[in-house]
Amino acid sequence: MADDNSNDLVELDPKEKKEIELGLRAFVLRHETHHRPIAIVTSGGTAADLELNSVRCLDNFSTGLRGAVSVEEFLKRGYAVIHLWRVGSASPFGRILSQAVGTQANHGMSFNGIGKLFFGDTEDDEEDQLVQSVLDAQRDPWLTDATPGASPPSTSNKRANKKTDGITLHRRIINSSKLQSALLDRQNVILENRLYTVPFRSVDEYLAKLQLCAESIRDSQSLAMFYLAAAVSDFYVPKSKRSEHKIQSAGGGLTLELAPVPKVMGLLRSTWAPDAFVCSFKLETDKEILRSKAERAVQKYNCHMVVGNLLHNRHQQVSVLAPSFSDDGATMDVKDWSMHDLTKPRNSESDALESMIVETVVQTHFEYISSSNEVGMDRSGTQAVIRANDELSEKRRKLERDLFWEQVKTTGLEWAGVAAGCLISYAVSSALRNRMSA
Repeated sequence: MADDNSNDLVELDPKEKKEIELGLRAFVLRHETHHRPIAIVTSGGTAADLELNSVRCLDNFSTGLRGAVSVEEFLKRGYAVIHLWRVGSASPFGRILSQAVGTQANHGMSFNGIGKLFFGDTEDDEEDQLVQSVLDAQRDPWLTDATPGASPPSTSNKRANKKTDGITLHRRIINSSKLQSALLDRQNVILENRLYTVPFRSVDEYLAKLQLCAESIRDSQSLAMFYLAAAVSDFYVPKSKRSEHKIQSAGGGLTLELAPVPKVMGLLRSTWAPDAFVCSFKLETDKEILRSKAERAVQKYNCHMVVGNLLHNRHQQVSVLAPSFSDDGATMDVKDWSMHDLTKPRNSESDALESMIVETVVQTHFEYISSSNEVGMDRSGTQAVIRANDELSEKRRKLERDLFWEQVKTTGLEWAGVAAGCLISYAVSSALRNRMSA
């Protein structure tokens, strides 16, 4: 890829690659037709496999929560979103249900977490059972039907007497305005087809699928945006140096020689989607290093802005390196760009910081769109609109042809399988008849 040899990465399965390409083309074409901005949001960590038939891998602590929340925020602002998502990490809208039952967004739901979904299923649910019994008219609101001096039944007795012929969602879930709002938002996103998810696990998959996503939005030009929040591995074991099968534990310790992961930002900016807006993320433990790393991303790869995180306070504050302009409107040298802090207000919603980040990024993106139209005069005007509509019509026709022939190929293979099965059955039955008549 841009700085390193990309031939030492495991390639995608051709069938999977074709399916993703067709899905992306259909999704992007739908929104290009309506001139809707499209954001590619990456989230979660990447695994660096040690074997070709992977059993062991190197991973990181990224939960993907910031990316998942950011997807929701972009959708609220009218964007179509391609979510390059680490399997098992936090997911848009789904993470709200996980939080409602006290489970970390990227963790599987625990035994007690499942219990919190349902009425009367957890040890700390006595108060909720009492309230529910009043609502169900099993007990009067003043509790006058209790026997004087009698102690309340124990939890175990309640469980013993509880009917088990039905399961009811807990009222805290049913009456959760946040969860209901999230489900309504999700439903609208589905109806408008504004979210397309591309899953990945390994760093090889991530880089290959990032290229597919990037190439799919190349023609969207300045309306396209990259929001690169995924925690991509810095080091990995190249394909040529991976063990084919599971590394055996017998024989003592294990020594690994790790190589730098191929850098693709240069290709993304120069070839894959050169006109798209790019927001990169950096995580460090030292603020001075953070500033220099952010400047380097702009200088080396021509990123349009960088969001910096410090490990110890990344959930409360981020630092944003964004363009600064001189009096005549020219973009200043990156050394003179402002790096301002965004701080989550006290007692604010848990997603407040992500909302502030996305709002800042969207504002900068629309400034970029405006400046791109001013500089690229050939992309505006009546002739440009006519040309763009002709290009979209041709892309639509080509996509329809490709989808048609893909269906023909699939159907042909299915019928070929049926025919082959019939021939084999006929041959076997003929052989049996000949043997019996001999």
